[in-house]
Amino acid sequence: MKIGIESSVLARRQKTGVDYYAESLIAETIKSMPNSHFDLCYLSFFTRKSVPLLKAAPNITERRISFMPGKFYNLFEHYFIGIPFDLLAGVKEDIFFFPNFARWPLVFTKKSVVIVYDLGFLESPETIIARHRRYLTKAVPRSISKATSVLTISQSTKQQIIDHYGTDASKIVVAEPAIDHDFYVPAPANKIIEVKQRYGIAGEYILFLGTIEPRKNLAGLLRAYSLLPDDLQKKYQLVLAGGKGWLDEEIDALAAKIKPGRLVRTGYFDQALKPALYSGASVFVYPSFYEGWGMQIAEAMACGTPVITADNSSLPEAGGDAALYIKADDTKALAQSIQRVLTSPKLAADMIKKGRQHAASFSWANGAKILKQTLEKLAHTDG
Repeated sequence: MKIGIESSVLARRQKTGVDYYAESLIAETIKSMPNSHFDLCYLSFFTRKSVPLLKAAPNITERRISFMPGKFYNLFEHYFIGIPFDLLAGVKEDIFFFPNFARWPLVFTKKSVVIVYDLGFLESPETIIARHRRYLTKAVPRSISKATSVLTISQSTKQQIIDHYGTDASKIVVAEPAIDHDFYVPAPANKIIEVKQRYGIAGEYILFLGTIEPRKNLAGLLRAYSLLPDDLQKKYQLVLAGGKGWLDEEIDALAAKIKPGRLVRTGYFDQALKPALYSGASVFVYPSFYEGWGMQIAEAMACGTPVITADNSSLPEAGGDAALYIKADDTKALAQSIQRVLTSPKLAADMIKKGRQHAASFSWANGAKILKQTLEKLAHTDG
């Protein structure tokens, strides 16, 4: 079987959760299909370097499209002027895989799979940049319609796709995100000390990790932190770890009101430091208004950190019975939950134990098995 992959998400320099999910799932799937060949096709605009995944297996070929700048293709695609992607890449595949919301036009390849991670642009539109919202509002239903199969990352998003677009449930498959269990483990004390020194974390801390943007409800987290008793604020810094996103004016304004020395903002950080950041935290707080999944929840649990999150969208799927849940818009309840975990060693220890057991259930091999079965089923289907 010959499989083409639109690989811009694999070539980005600064990666997001979508990029890590796609890279991990694709790498595991390629490993599980040694008798199939994979063409990694991407526009040179996205990177000047090769896709790192090229070194992962012998059944991979790089198809770097250098004669058309990616910004031009993006412009054409934004206005739905279809330039067949397989024609640009010079390939004719059995199946083409698009791992980032949009199924681009094809001329030679008849079957395709697209990943739709979430419908945040519909479910939480006020937190999405207007131009991205307009594009996704048009591109996603078009992609779902044209794709042979749709892959998503939670049962919650699958149901939303059915509800919003009337898509046949049999067309949608779910492959839950997972984590690298060799990487996400409790970090030794010296690594925690190193990461704290690097980012100026003075002592114990409450952690948020993710892109700094309004959908993550960072304004609510900052307000909840301000409601904690002063002695807890003195003892526990609030650490916001993540790169600058968008629509963050309110977040910046609230951050400026936190007393000096109590808030740490790392900016975009070295991903190798994530286990130490998680492991050093007294609690990980992820009170998002909406998520397609919430990989950070399982990552934190695997590193032995209790987790507080919201009870909406797919977050209960990610946290299972191991997390403490609040309503995303209930700032007072969030503050109370943080205080409970910080002041109850027994509760924190119970959450840590349950969390590590829950995180162990997520495996990239499971997701790769689902994608492999989907590809093989399509390959043997007429059309």
